[in-house]
Amino acid sequence: MTKPARTLDARVQTNSTTAEKRSNVLATRLRGAVRIARTTGPVLGRRSVRAVAATRAGLGWTSRRVQAMPASTSQSLAAGSVGLGAGLLIAGAPRLVAATGVAPAVLIGASILMRARDQVIGPEAAQ
Repeated sequence: MTKPARTLDARVQTNSTTAEKRSNVLATRLRGAVRIARTTGPVLGRRSVRAVAATRAGLGWTSRRVQAMPASTSQSLAAGSVGLGAGLLIAGAPRLVAATGVAPAVLIGASILMRARDQVIGPEAAQ
């Protein structure tokens, strides 16, 4: 009868040492992750500010270019973009890919709406 008790003790000791090893590995990984976060955090902050500024400038330029297009051209581009996104979604592409296909339509639609508002204000001011 002493043998089963010893085996049980051995299992308990093995489980506790395994748990200690796991917690040590986890603690080591967490320390590494914290170290990486501390070193890359400031760099990431600077880069994200620059990325937002560049994106804002690019969107402004693109919006001005779309507003300068004839209405039929910008509407055709928006319809093509929506069609591309819908086709990708129907074909079984991931939603992120389909959303990327529709993204130009959102920008073009916003530019069309901004242009329409400017055109409505213009003739009313002349009357």
